[in-house]
Amino acid sequence: MGAVKKFVARHRFVMAFATLAAVLLATIVEVVAVVGAGVADWYMHLAMWALLLTYFVLTTWMVATHRRIRSWLNVVILEFLSVFWIWILYSKIPAEKMVVADQLTLREPLYILWVPIFLLGLAALALPFTTLGGSRRREQENG
Repeated sequence: MGAVKKFVARHRFVMAFATLAAVLLATIVEVVAVVGAGVADWYMHLAMWALLLTYFVLTTWMVATHRRIRSWLNVVILEFLSVFWIWILYSKIPAEKMVVADQLTLREPLYILWVPIFLLGLAALALPFTTLGGSRRREQENG
């Protein structure tokens, strides 16, 4: 386990950047997919991703500035938001009925949503390790 802690402590900024990049890529893929599918409330998807990205940036900033309690609080909130959004995205994969131009139509399944689900899941799994690496580095500097 010591090797994992050392790796995380040495590469936490790379991990944080990769995590943010994964969330940004997931945002682009998901919003383009729902806009392309003609989902009327696509802006709600964009707003949720903006919220997630904001929390990921805040958490990364808290880790970088060694604010351990705030970073862990943000991690807990972000983990709940990520699980919630993954659940919503998963529910949007199957074909569903929607109204387009005052006509009820069946939207095709959005299998592309597996990409943002996977990326957000990876980011959510990596975030606690990034925070742990930030906490460990501060302890090493002080001790």
